[in-house]
Amino acid sequence: MFLKELSLQNFRNHRELSLDLHELMYISGNNGVGKSSIVEAIHLLLTLKTFRHQSLSEVRTFAEPYVRISAHFEGGNYDDLVFFYQDKRILKAGGQEIVSLSDYTNALPVICYSPGFDTILSKDHSERRNFLDRMVFYTNHSHLNLVKSYNALLLRKRAELDKDNPDSELLNILNTQMAPISKEISQNRNILVHEINNSLLSTEELTTLFMPDMRLSLSINDIDCDDVATEIEKKRPTMGCHKDLLYIRQNGRVLEKFQSFGQRKSALLFLLYHLAKRVEEIRKCDIMLLLDDFEAGLDGERCSALSELFLMHPKGEFKRQIILTGVTNQYINGANEIKLI
Repeated sequence: MFLKELSLQNFRNHRELSLDLHELMYISGNNGVGKSSIVEAIHLLLTLKTFRHQSLSEVRTFAEPYVRISAHFEGGNYDDLVFFYQDKRILKAGGQEIVSLSDYTNALPVICYSPGFDTILSKDHSERRNFLDRMVFYTNHSHLNLVKSYNALLLRKRAELDKDNPDSELLNILNTQMAPISKEISQNRNILVHEINNSLLSTEELTTLFMPDMRLSLSINDIDCDDVATEIEKKRPTMGCHKDLLYIRQNGRVLEKFQSFGQRKSALLFLLYHLAKRVEEIRKCDIMLLLDDFEAGLDGERCSALSELFLMHPKGEFKRQIILTGVTNQYINGANEIKLI
């Protein structure tokens, strides 16, 4: 499933924009011309989420009543897609509104890097968990339903704990219902973390270049069905997979900060490559990589190594579509280029 044509109307600074896209694209131009907005629009179209922590009304061009993203795909379940937002979101394929959003967002896995996109290096662990859950969802379709079920129960639990006199019996029932769901969610997350670490071991020389002895680790928070008193005392849920913590470790130590922006970025891109590789291996399907502002802040050695990795053709019949942006293309050979002015 390949994105061949993209049209934007009233999307941020693009009142009217149409692009023909290829398997490998490089969108260049000075800062402020709307390169990141194109990446954001594609991400929104495929995941139904903007990565800037803003409402859909904020992606509209100023003073315009609506935003529209139109796309033509080849080789997949969806050919012509239209995302429209005015007072509400409407998503159509071939003129018919899409009902199963879970199947839709699972159809074409998309992995994105952008300076404004929180992933596994976010300061907020909830953003790390959300990103990890999205990757698990691409390899385990049932994972999203587990997360939805858990969050619905968590919402009921929070409402009860907000009361002056919470019902401990009801809280016990909720914990009993949540515990097996929480355990399965954490196990799914941990399986992917383990697989990524094995993949890192297989590229030990490159791992040393980006971050010596780099590993992901997941701290799992199980639900103790016998410990309701602590939650009542603190008036908030203290147990469950919504408290799992995802870390990057070096030599066993938690690394919350890297020495420089370039080191942080190169380590993140390297981890995203391994995530993409694992999704491809399990799904055996096409995948899209969106790499916004790719070369900024990277030295030549790291940029060249990352370029070679991302451009390496995956095994099998499936393919990898890559869309990159930057001021100028210095390292991506063979890319079809579009320069925005």
